[in-house]
Amino acid sequence: VSGGGDTVAALNVAGVTEITISFNDDGPVINAAGDAGTVYEADLPSGTVQDASGLTATGHLHIEWGADNANPTSGAGAHDRSVAFTNNSVTVMGDDGSTVSHLTSNGQTVHYMLSGGELIGYTGSSAHPNQVFTVSLNDGGDGSYTFTLKGTLDDPKAVDGLTFTFNYTATDSDGDTSSNTFAVTVKDDHPIAGIGTGASVEEAHLL
Repeated sequence: VSGGGDTVAALNVAGVTEITISFNDDGPVINAAGDAGTVYEADLPSGTVQDASGLTATGHLHIEWGADNANPTSGAGAHDRSVAFTNNSVTVMGDDGSTVSHLTSNGQTVHYMLSGGELIGYTGSSAHPNQVFTVSLNDGGDGSYTFTLKGTLDDPKAVDGLTFTFNYTATDSDGDTSSNTFAVTVKDDHPIAGIGTGASVEEAHLL
């Protein structure tokens, strides 16, 4: 049964009492936003730490699928629950509370697109050779996301991290939906100053 509820009524004929049965449909519920995640620019191959494990964040989406939770495949389909990005709209906030309306990577504008179920942040005219980050969703368990950082971001002055908020929608196996958001923070990298090498000169060598 899909929708808010359906009613079945018996045929009303002489000598037969009419019986009405109402079905209240179940649907997915998301009572909390998805887990917050954090990745680090310093872990990029060009960063100051270079640890690949710090480039990926995963988290739960807290979807309660309800009774209509059939999941015969890992993707969407007839009578198959799914979770997908609601749209390719992304909100970016600095850790100082400012909204970043024009995000760039190495001076180039970052665009967003949906491709094969992934949300991709990229620069230039094509998403695939110029990816800055990718985000994917999975409908296993209570739903999950995976965010992978692939390039640097240009943080505004005095901002040490950028938080990206994504919109997602869970659809149960008979088409009922529920939506929420999750957020991932990208922490900025900083140069590290080393200790200079000491040297000495002698006045005796002066002419």
